[in-house]
Amino acid sequence: MAYIAKEIHELDTRGLFCSMYIHGQNGYVDRILAVEFQGELAKEWTLADSVGNVHTIYYNQDLLSPQILDGWSTLSSIYGFKGDHSILFRYGGQSCFKITVFMGKIWEIGVNHYLKEVHGREPLTKGPFEDFDITLSSFHIKGNYLDLRGAFAKYLLKTKFRNMVHGLLHDVQCKVLRGRFPSTKIKLGRSWKIFCSLHSFREDDKIIFECHMMMPFSDIRVLLLMKSHYKRQSKLCY
Repeated sequence: MAYIAKEIHELDTRGLFCSMYIHGQNGYVDRILAVEFQGELAKEWTLADSVGNVHTIYYNQDLLSPQILDGWSTLSSIYGFKGDHSILFRYGGQSCFKITVFMGKIWEIGVNHYLKEVHGREPLTKGPFEDFDITLSSFHIKGNYLDLRGAFAKYLLKTKFRNMVHGLLHDVQCKVLRGRFPSTKIKLGRSWKIFCSLHSFREDDKIIFECHMMMPFSDIRVLLLMKSHYKRQSKLCY
C-alpha cells in the first residue's frame, strides 16, 4: 500500500529515535524500537518529511544489529547533505515514520558522542534474550525501589539474576532483592532512583528489561523507548 505524507503525519507517535547520516555507513536503528515492534516492522519502511516528501528505505530486521540498508544513501542527494546530519524518526505504525531532517553542521565531537550512544545500545552478548517491559509512572521514577510484578517478577523468582546495572548512558548496580520464603515479593534495589535520574526517565516512557536466557548470573540490561521527547536540535530544515 502506498502512503501519502498527510496520511503518515496523522498517525500517532508510538516510539522515536534519532539516527545520523554518516557518509559510507548504513543507517542506525534504535534496538529498543526494533525489539518493541519486531512483530510489525517490515523490511520496507515509508518515510515522510514535513514538506510532503515521501521516501522508501529498507531495514535488515536484525534485532542484534538493526540497520537501514538500501535507500539510506539516496537521502544525501535528496536533501543535499554536506557532511554528517541528524534525522529524527517518529514511528506511527505500519512501518511508516515521520522524519525530521536537521541540516545544521555536526562537529566531530557530536559525531563521537552519537557513536558512543550507538555503542551503548549494543547487546552485551548475542543472546538469546527474554524481554519484559514496563511503562513508567511518576511513582516508578521517584521511588527508591522498583517493585516488580507480573511476568517479569515471576521470571526473576525462577532464575538467579542478581543485578540490573547496564543502561544506555550509565551503569548503576541495582540488586535484585527477593523476599524470604514463602514471600514472592521482588524488587530492584535503592540505586534504582539514581538510575532513573541519570537517564532522565519520564512518565509514560517504556523500558525493556533484557535478560540472557542462557546466562542466569549475567547482568540485566535496560533499554528505553521514548515516545514524546528528544534532545533539542538546531537549524531544522525538513
